[in-house]
Amino acid sequence: MTQAISTREGWSAFVSETLDKPLPTTRAELDALSPGDRAMNREARKQFMIRGPVVNTAQFAAIEREILRRLMLNQYKSHGKLGVIVSGEPNIGKTTTVSHIARRFERRRRDIGRAGGGNSIPVIYVSVPPSCTPKLMLGEFAHFLGLPVRAHYNTGELMNTVASVIAACGTELIIVDEIHNINQKYKQMGEASDTLEQLSEKCPGTFVYAGVDVEASGELDGTRGRQIEAIRHPEPAQI
Repeated sequence: MTQAISTREGWSAFVSETLDKPLPTTRAELDALSPGDRAMNREARKQFMIRGPVVNTAQFAAIEREILRRLMLNQYKSHGKLGVIVSGEPNIGKTTTVSHIARRFERRRRDIGRAGGGNSIPVIYVSVPPSCTPKLMLGEFAHFLGLPVRAHYNTGELMNTVASVIAACGTELIIVDEIHNINQKYKQMGEASDTLEQLSEKCPGTFVYAGVDVEASGELDGTRGRQIEAIRHPEPAQI
């Protein structure tokens, strides 16, 4: 069973996964296969279509370019770091887009010898749970990092623990998916948004948020919103 990419082990498996492109098959060759081999051929093609490489559309390239630009700019910022929001309609490929951009980023680091040691975590991927509170939000980061969340931890202690581990692991890119689950109209969710802002200031790394119609959620209001580049994503990133 494929592990969720919202865990360190699942993300690592996703980054390392390679799928061989199925060879072209003529109708005659397909008809000559046994029923079992034909089913295996069909399954291999299905898996490649679902989990294979994304199509580099102009929109995908624009989002990747903006994320890489913010990564570069944030290297020289000690505070007020810049982020990116990828916003759009449901089920059009936002998660696919940001996760594949992050995977390409981590693979490039490996290719140029910047993978780091065994404790290095170049990318973190978390998903905002429904009815999110500050502690639940930080718990998602702890879950990815494999940290125990002790019942007696208060939000401040958990924040400092998560931030210190992220700094120690040299994390450069932090993907926060389903950001629309934070609705600023509700106090606790507004506090969860503030928690993300505080975390972004306490640890290195560029934050990339993805969600449905984020402009309507209040995430882009005020000073925080002016530090985040919002990109509409009107087309799927994968076929």
